[in-house]
Amino acid sequence: MTLRHTQSSICRRRRTPSAWLSDARSCDPSTCTWDTATVTSSSEGRVLLETALAPARSFSCTVAACYRRLSLQDKEERRRRLDYIDFPGPIDMKNPEVALHLLELYDGTVLHSTDAPFYGVFFALWLRDGVRSLVTHYSLKTRTYINTTSMNETLAFLMAHQALIKPGSVVFDPFAGSCGMLVPCAHYGAFIVGGDIDPRMMSAKDPTHNARMSFVQYKLESQLLDVVVTDNSHSTFRGNVKFDAILSDPPYGIREAAKKIAQVPNAKPIPLEKRAAHIPRKIQYAQDLLICDLVDFAATHLVVGGRLVFWMPTHDEPLDEYVPIHPAMRLISNSSQPMAGRRHRIMVTLQKLHDPTPTERATISEKYAQIMFENSRSTQSKIKYQAELAEQAEQERIAATSPGDNA
Repeated sequence: MTLRHTQSSICRRRRTPSAWLSDARSCDPSTCTWDTATVTSSSEGRVLLETALAPARSFSCTVAACYRRLSLQDKEERRRRLDYIDFPGPIDMKNPEVALHLLELYDGTVLHSTDAPFYGVFFALWLRDGVRSLVTHYSLKTRTYINTTSMNETLAFLMAHQALIKPGSVVFDPFAGSCGMLVPCAHYGAFIVGGDIDPRMMSAKDPTHNARMSFVQYKLESQLLDVVVTDNSHSTFRGNVKFDAILSDPPYGIREAAKKIAQVPNAKPIPLEKRAAHIPRKIQYAQDLLICDLVDFAATHLVVGGRLVFWMPTHDEPLDEYVPIHPAMRLISNSSQPMAGRRHRIMVTLQKLHDPTPTERATISEKYAQIMFENSRSTQSKIKYQAELAEQAEQERIAATSPGDNA
């Protein structure tokens, strides 16, 4: 496969427009000018440009700038500076066979300033458009079934890219909910298994409102293997069950509470005829334990080389030391997304190196566990206070409507 075909394949997976850089020049911002950052000054850049324009094809040249506005006169002046390049073909600004792009890069700390430092010039051949239309096609606004924590479609596609999803991959989400995060994986040809501790997400009374409907809506039902009721703290699968990727957005305890099935000592067995309708008792699930259990599950059930991509919340500046560690996994990346207040969430990508031994377990820093515990305690205090206020208001309402008061 040629470099250009490889670049084209990348563009087909990108949400944003993409270009093939034929040459780029940058320099010291304090002394950088157009003369010191001349485009196509290298022999490699000239060869790429001459190859693209060799058959005397029609061309266009679009001029743009990052962090600065260019007037029509500025753009025309930039085009005239390219007069040292031999363009053999005719100009066609509407439907060119070769689209050239000239991009100037300025310091972004001061937006739209005419005195912003000049960082360099990029001269590129436009390879193909990205797949921004997918974001509109899979928008949550048009989904048949979503819940309060359905993942943004753009972030879901980014997670699919991080997980290296390809046709035939088997992907699992242990906190699937509405399975919205798994739809982009199905779009790329992966086979999907969803799991959640809440059975109502899997099969609602209304057959048009359940996790399967997202795949039916986009005609991807053939990619859905199954949705199951599962508890992250107790694996539903045998040890020999393997997935190519695991994607997850565990509950943070804000919109959705993090819960696991309670272990009741000496519990009476559930009669067989009642098991189908039985919903076991659940208890609070500490965030640090939830994340460690998720990483342990991935270390056991991923194929070697498979990836775990998940989100974890922080209530402090995100640090590398917050990321869980497992001897059988290596960190690929961790990217922070600011949220309301001091909250952040981190998208962590881990890759499995080898099958873990029985003693190899995931660990997380005590600092992270302490931060999440303090915030969990604060949140629970607020909920308790709100419940007390509601109870007091209800008592006052009953007292106001009692027969004695009316008399």
